[in-house]
Amino acid sequence: PSRGPDNPPRPAFSSHLPARAPFAPHRAKRRTMSAKNALETWQKFVEDTLLKAGFSYAAIVGFAGSHWGASKGYKVRENEAKFFHEVLVNHKFGEMKKSGFTVAGKQFVFVDAEIEGEVAYIIGRAKGVGNPTQGVCIAKTEQTIVVGVHDPIYAGGKAFNHAVLELYKMAENMVGQGF
Repeated sequence: PSRGPDNPPRPAFSSHLPARAPFAPHRAKRRTMSAKNALETWQKFVEDTLLKAGFSYAAIVGFAGSHWGASKGYKVRENEAKFFHEVLVNHKFGEMKKSGFTVAGKQFVFVDAEIEGEVAYIIGRAKGVGNPTQGVCIAKTEQTIVVGVHDPIYAGGKAFNHAVLELYKMAENMVGQGF
């Protein structure tokens, strides 16, 4: 079936198994998931992985800006998703280094970019007055842009580096599953 904003790919069921249990596709029951259930499952990934890791806001969006899951009230704009996809695919960070970038309408300063295996990601800090301690991590998987914004005031004591590591592991897992 065609994929779009109302029909995102369904997450692999193996990601719900404990890390120690090997996934046996030949034993798994084949289930069909509606687009609504797929969106709810991606939403659960945002809540159970990214928000629990210490991000205050998080989202998983398609390259064209379709929302797969996001924390309440958080919306990465379509043009932002397309921009991050272009930058992370082509590794063109020059303009970002000069002028920064926006995520969900908030301005950030470029701090670093890394390409580790199949996952490319950008690290930034909030720009200007307000919350200069806020950090952002943006990762590209095979089909998505994963965004997490960390604010130490609301992180429940979890450090930015911890949250970034969890986002990276989730993105790496998504790439391994074909997402």
